[in-house]
Amino acid sequence: MAKNEMPDSVFSSLIELNQQNECKALCDVPTYKHHSSIEEMQQAIAQVINEDLYEEIEASPLISVIVDETVNITIDKKLIMFLRIIKNGKPKNIFAGNITITAGNAETVTAAIFSQLEKMNIDTAKVIGLGSDGASVMTGQHNGVGVRMQRVNPFLTQIHCAAHRVALASSDATKGIEPVANYRRTVNSIYSYFEYSASRYERLRELNRALDNADFLSLKQPCSVRWLSLLRAVKAIECNWPALIMELDEDARNNPTADGILRQIKQFSFVALTHTLSNVLPVMDRLNLVFQRENVNLSVVKPVVSATIASLAELRRNGMSGVKEQQFELEFRQTDRHFRGHRLTYASDVNVNAYNGVRRGFIDHLIASLHERFPDQDLHILSCLDRVLNVHKYPAENLNDYAMA
Repeated sequence: MAKNEMPDSVFSSLIELNQQNECKALCDVPTYKHHSSIEEMQQAIAQVINEDLYEEIEASPLISVIVDETVNITIDKKLIMFLRIIKNGKPKNIFAGNITITAGNAETVTAAIFSQLEKMNIDTAKVIGLGSDGASVMTGQHNGVGVRMQRVNPFLTQIHCAAHRVALASSDATKGIEPVANYRRTVNSIYSYFEYSASRYERLRELNRALDNADFLSLKQPCSVRWLSLLRAVKAIECNWPALIMELDEDARNNPTADGILRQIKQFSFVALTHTLSNVLPVMDRLNLVFQRENVNLSVVKPVVSATIASLAELRRNGMSGVKEQQFELEFRQTDRHFRGHRLTYASDVNVNAYNGVRRGFIDHLIASLHERFPDQDLHILSCLDRVLNVHKYPAENLNDYAMA
């Protein structure tokens, strides 16, 4: 039940089902079905599991803390906390708690972490690492959570989640690039317009079928805290754009919201940016996926980051050079500023040149953000660590030959 996130209310039904299937363990003994009995059994199981975990934590010579802030469905501030321990020479992650906090400042978060460590009888001297999303609350140089924890244990090291660095680099690149921020808001408006109307969504599907679009993708809403989630939304917009134009054009006669969205998505800059993002975001997403692997090979970090920057520089240098962009530009030029049968607005040469400037600025910001989030010094340290920790790079000779006499 717990593994499948099933409520206590199904317990009785599951017992009866197993009894009807003649489960011997349940047929010849009395069963307890009252909700209080279920809670007691769950608490007993949890206690046994926690005792085993506490023994593993106690046996681990070193411990790292991984934390992230979030909110629950009732908008209560929460601090999710994990521990990374060493078991049999290998790292193991343990869920430590989903802690309610009254504020998101460094003082409150630090107090919550130490309180949870105390509840779990963990010696703070063993806590030598803090992993976080890199927010200023966590990594502030003077009073961040990491600095406050280092005052208790000077040997603690702060680690900024590498995957989150990629997301932040992408997010940072949009700052000061207003057309990109506007694009995201328009995508959210499209999602909201169709998501909350089953009839509109069904008409959109029917139009895609009528247009022989076998690759229909459901509309996606970009996640507010993960900028790279925009990629799925962009793919859906690119796939459904002709049907969106037709459906919104029909609704625009009597619906101001539809008219406003239609005016936005018919603009050259919107369609061009859709195809630019279809080329740029996958480059960033591939880098992000490297860091989300369970076991990241340190030797690939520097080459992958360098390759990502080189790919973006190539897109920047050669104008509308991505495959998606080339297909769009070719049709746009050959059909007198039309795309997929629809004339684009604000598509004069002046508008096209202005968009090209926005595109260059966006990619320049993206490259600069990657350099800032992954400085050469950090990449060099990772390469050095790979030489020390990667057993495949140890000398092939007998290591005893290198021991001191």
